[in-house]
Amino acid sequence: MTLDTPLTDAQLRNAARQLPRAVTGPFRDCDHAEAVIRHALAQGGAAAHWARQYVLTLHGPDWNAMVICLDVAGWLIWYQGAR
Repeated sequence: MTLDTPLTDAQLRNAARQLPRAVTGPFRDCDHAEAVIRHALAQGGAAAHWARQYVLTLHGPDWNAMVICLDVAGWLIWYQGAR
């Protein structure tokens, strides 16, 4: 899989389901993980890079890096869900 290979819906769902196992610390409790991942991918830049890395690796540090790069809309999705 290359960096340009599209991510599938199944990969995004799996990454969201794995969040409680993969991530520890303050960023582990996200009720809308799949929506946050999708937003980060659409946001572009560093957030998209780290979102993609998390989906592909399921490494908690990749999730944490993505969260740090989220814009305000991403944080609203985190707390309220997708609109």
